[in-house]
Amino acid sequence: MFDASWRDSEKLRAAMIALARFHAATVDFATPLTRSVSPGIKQRLEILDQSIQALPALDSALRRSSRPEEFNKVASDILRGFRAGYGSIRVDLSLSKSVETHLQPVIRDVHADHILYRGNQVSGIIDFGAMNTDTTAVDISRLLGSLAGDDAQARHTALAAYQQVVPLDARQLDLIRTFDRSTVLLSGMNWLRWILLEDRQFDDFARVLTRLHVTTGRLPHLIKE
Repeated sequence: MFDASWRDSEKLRAAMIALARFHAATVDFATPLTRSVSPGIKQRLEILDQSIQALPALDSALRRSSRPEEFNKVASDILRGFRAGYGSIRVDLSLSKSVETHLQPVIRDVHADHILYRGNQVSGIIDFGAMNTDTTAVDISRLLGSLAGDDAQARHTALAAYQQVVPLDARQLDLIRTFDRSTVLLSGMNWLRWILLEDRQFDDFARVLTRLHVTTGRLPHLIKE
């Protein structure tokens, strides 16, 4: 869950500035400069439709689940939230699938745990295993959601810090919102599919539960929008 003490912190600003500097350094790695529809938007539409098709199997698996009650409850909350938010997120993604934007190298899996600090300053960013070509909105939304959650003041602070290095236009801001909202809706469903349908095993299940609680904590705000 978002820590409110980060709202005006130097670490929050430093993380967003570090990401912006990475984007500024890689902006012209695509040759020629590429403008196209975001591959991430297309992928999320596909995952959204796969998730709606998987609902009966997930419902059935959850009814038979012998996992801890804490997991079963959070899983029920995720399924309920997915049903409530599916329609609006599908509209968001459908509107964005025709939006052309600049594509360049992006990290894709950049979040709070992957930012290293020395004091309040960023000393490094780790884990580039998911790196690919897409809109920078993918990275911005991922880090923004991880650091600021739904806290309006923290989100404003974070975006202002990023734009000290790289300005964002209205189209990019809309894409950031769409990526963030779809992440909230789909991340929990991905975990449920891995656990309930694919029976994946995790060494630290308590950490998985923490991530699921973060997701359910943001679902009510998503549904109210």
